[in-house]
Amino acid sequence: MNTRLPPFSADILREVMNIGGAHAMTALSRLSHGKVMITVPKVSLLKLEEVMDFVGGTEQVMSMTIHPIVGDISGFILFSYAEGDASSLASYIQEIGGMKGHKENFPSTLQEIGNILSGSCLNAIHQFLGISTTQSSPEGMTDMSGAILDSILADIGQRADDALITALGFREEKRGIGGNIYLLFDPDSTQIVLSIAGKKVPTR
Repeated sequence: MNTRLPPFSADILREVMNIGGAHAMTALSRLSHGKVMITVPKVSLLKLEEVMDFVGGTEQVMSMTIHPIVGDISGFILFSYAEGDASSLASYIQEIGGMKGHKENFPSTLQEIGNILSGSCLNAIHQFLGISTTQSSPEGMTDMSGAILDSILADIGQRADDALITALGFREEKRGIGGNIYLLFDPDSTQIVLSIAGKKVPTR
């Protein structure tokens, strides 16, 4: 796996992910009425074929909601869960909302959760960097990660051979439900983020 970002650039992007991810997890904490722990963000600039390994390999079955980003920058916010954790989260949020047992609504529940979390993440990044973005309609699916990511990587591959990906793991303590947030940008958007963030984050 190739991490070709200079250290100061990686530090900047980790700070951006910290800010966006922390706001998203605050939103999840409010939804779940529980404490949510997050990991230290990981940042890598990768060849497109390396992204699959970064998210756990092509054959790992996961549930994922995909939120395209449009505006000053383009890319995707991805929320991924192990299949069982996705069902547990959807069931738990439905139970809190008085909809216990509606399994047929799990996909739309996960998409709505993703909408709230991604909106919080993008709003935090906007406040920090002044970058204006909106999220397009999300798509949710459960499949092997390779099948899910193929279309995303094909979209980025029309413009570049590389992609910037940041990852942050999270776990809701009350139920032990965990997952990952990924921000995936093409190189042009990466340079915009680095240029603006570099003026705000002190470098060593």
